[in-house]
Amino acid sequence: MTAVEPCDSREYGKARPSHVRLLLIRHGATTGSARHVLAGRTDVDLSPVGRRQARELAAYLTACPVAAVYSSPQKRAHQTARALAARFPLARLILCPDLREVDLGMLEGYTAGDAWRRWPDLFRTALDPATGDFAFPDGESWSAAEGRARRALSAIVQAHRVGDTVAVVTHGAILGLLFAHFSGEPRGSWRRYQPRHGSVSSAAARMRESGLWLLPVSLDVSAFFTRRLQTAVILRKAMPPGQAADREPRAWRVRPTGRGLGLMARDDHA
Repeated sequence: MTAVEPCDSREYGKARPSHVRLLLIRHGATTGSARHVLAGRTDVDLSPVGRRQARELAAYLTACPVAAVYSSPQKRAHQTARALAARFPLARLILCPDLREVDLGMLEGYTAGDAWRRWPDLFRTALDPATGDFAFPDGESWSAAEGRARRALSAIVQAHRVGDTVAVVTHGAILGLLFAHFSGEPRGSWRRYQPRHGSVSSAAARMRESGLWLLPVSLDVSAFFTRRLQTAVILRKAMPPGQAADREPRAWRVRPTGRGLGLMARDDHA
């Protein structure tokens, strides 16, 4: 098995002077991932591939000074978080219920293909990027899930000092909804921003009067690909022309690329 080279801690391990650095991690692949089983509230384990993803992600982040690891209590996230926490003996492992995955209601346990054939109209609405809010029958709305995830991140940021680096292990839909929110896109676009299993996205965060402010820095970096670490997309933050490096950019938008997610500045005058 190819050894995993640790990441450059300058990329992931250090927050900006006035921010907390969040390492936003999607759990590894699960026992149902290969069959595209819909598992929101359903508690499933990591598959052998997922466990390997978790180990390699932990090895990749070894050089980062992680102060704490926060995790959804669901097994797939908790198992990923334990692999990370084992690499950082001084970091606390804290379970946070608000980081759990979106509840898919009556679709839980179906494969995506079976659910599509049974409820095509529901899926058309759910897959429309312009949809502002949605919930499957007996399930949780996107707005409710996004709201609790933002509350969780706000509490995490407030619990740490400026300059701290913390890892947050959660789920694909939760991360997709968060990235859509902070890019100013409709919630229905969350699938465009959903990171892959076993990936890490880095963001600078702080609290402002208006609430949580989050700036993605590097997005959707996979720590497991054909048995070795490969970076799918690392797009470094570049300040708009003429803007001082210590100032916040006016607006940022995460955009899908051919290989994952990228980060671009949004011109206020465009």
